[in-house]
This record gives sequence, structure tokens and C-alpha cells, in this order.
Amino acid sequence: MQDESTLPAPCALVEAELDVLLLLLGPAPHGPWHTAELALQVGDPELTMLALAGLHASGLVHLHGPFAHATRAALRCHELTNPLLTPGVPPQAADPSVPLI
Repeated sequence: MQDESTLPAPCALVEAELDVLLLLLGPAPHGPWHTAELALQVGDPELTMLALAGLHASGLVHLHGPFAHATRAALRCHELTNPLLTPGVPPQAADPSVPLI
């Protein structure tokens, strides 16, 4: 009889990856996060480490020992998908309902 897999459900892993990435891209400048800090925020240390490994493999997170931070590519993608966060972009450009004057 085979043992049951200890891997998390795919949706749980995707949710953890999103949680970790949003923490790393958070609104307040934080700098590198310690992996233990991220694990406390996510609530599951094993799932957090799997999420970090997946994000690292995707090129969205740099890992330096016990520290993690978002890559430039992740930061730029976040800026492009959230125009209000991009320096120099007027709010009118980010909100199509506001007429340009």
C-alpha cells in the first residue's frame, strides 16, 4: 500500500504563492523578508517554502540564504498591472472613467 502524498493541493500552493508574492510586493517598502517571517504571515511553514521555491523557479523571487525579495521583473509587472503604483503616471491615466483634461 502506498503512502498518501504529503504535497499540498495545487490550489493551496497557488494561493500560498500569491500570498507570498503580495507580501514581497506590499505597499510599504520592506526590503528582504526572512522566510520565517513569511511563514508566520502565510500560516504554514512548509507551504511557504514550497511557494518560495516555485516563485524562485519562475524568476519572480530571489532567495539569499534565509531571505527573499521580489525580482525586478515581478516589481515591474506589479507596477504595470497596478498603474496607480507606477511613479509618474497621472491618476487619470490609471482610471478610464476620469476624463483627461
